[in-house]
Amino acid sequence: MEILLEPQAFAQETITVGSTAVGFTAATYKPSGAGAAKRALVTVRGAQIAVAVGGTTPTGSTDGHLWNVGEIWRVVGINDITSFLAIRAGTTGGNIHVTYER
Repeated sequence: MEILLEPQAFAQETITVGSTAVGFTAATYKPSGAGAAKRALVTVRGAQIAVAVGGTTPTGSTDGHLWNVGEIWRVVGINDITSFLAIRAGTTGGNIHVTYER
């Protein structure tokens, strides 16, 4: 029998999203000596961004899923957390606030 537990937040970070694709910080979502994140809760601030997972790099103008300011998204699973990349979608950079859960 499997027992399901509520996800528990264990770390947070704010990441600047500019003209170069950037991912989550490995030392934050997968700390040494502890379990890795199973989910990342992401809030977009400042400007629209484009994101991709699974080995694709977003370009902002033509490739990637568009996330708008104020939206809250979940990135689920260590593979997607590890491969997550974000880049600004227009001429203005912004940031994302991320809470990691396990």
